[in-house]
Amino acid sequence: MNGEDEDPPRRSPGKPFGPRNRGKPGRRKGSRNKATIVQAIASERHTLKENGQRQTFTTAELLLKALNAKAMEGDVSAHVHLERLYARFTPQIDNAGYLVVPEPMTAEQWARHAEACNQVTDRRRSKEDDPD
Repeated sequence: MNGEDEDPPRRSPGKPFGPRNRGKPGRRKGSRNKATIVQAIASERHTLKENGQRQTFTTAELLLKALNAKAMEGDVSAHVHLERLYARFTPQIDNAGYLVVPEPMTAEQWARHAEACNQVTDRRRSKEDDPD
């Protein structure tokens, strides 16, 4: 049992997520996720001549213009992509309706109206509960 047979003392793993622990999970400081990178690229501005005038467009606008041009030429997959984008990003107003608001009433008028509605509802419920 001299000192040669013994294993050297091991270093402790240290604190989890400590400065010397190399097994750090997650992204490094300053790195960006995919959504941030895509958003930065899509919002880049480009100046082009269109109809003889210089106009500024974002990358997203240019991509939509190119996709629209391909769809107008008859490219079916471009048309499908455009339809999906329109369905995803345009407001859906198919379920729109009207809100009917009664004219202003005094507190007494409202109480009489509510009482009359409750009597009608109570009569309907009693007819449903009592089959003759």
